[in-house]
Amino acid sequence: LTSVFPLLVVAMGSRLTEVPRKSKYEDFTTMVSSQASMLWSAASQRSVWLPALFLFLWQATPASDSAYFYFLTNQLGMSAEFLGRVRVGTSLASLAGIYVYRRWLQDVPVKTVLAWAALASAPLGLTQLLLVY
Repeated sequence: LTSVFPLLVVAMGSRLTEVPRKSKYEDFTTMVSSQASMLWSAASQRSVWLPALFLFLWQATPASDSAYFYFLTNQLGMSAEFLGRVRVGTSLASLAGIYVYRRWLQDVPVKTVLAWAALASAPLGLTQLLLVY
């Protein structure tokens, strides 16, 4: 049942007609060098590489998700089903946050929204310490 949708995508994709396009480049090496040049000019801008570096370093740090999951299930006795329901609630809260932002906070300056979001998320993030102590 899970593989029905990908099979439908493959079946419908095989029925699509594609019109060949003329390339503006004469050969493959010219195209690659031109696109590499454009990529380098975009990536060398500080407004691009600084956030990319931050995201890389943030994702490269070790996480305690699996250890915390085993702590919650083995030590505190929470079931995996309950934690799955909590995850669904988290996803619904994310969707509600997107709706609230699009509805009422879109015209508010981003700096203000981020400041209030950081102030609100700090105490909410610390509530996990209540489970440990």
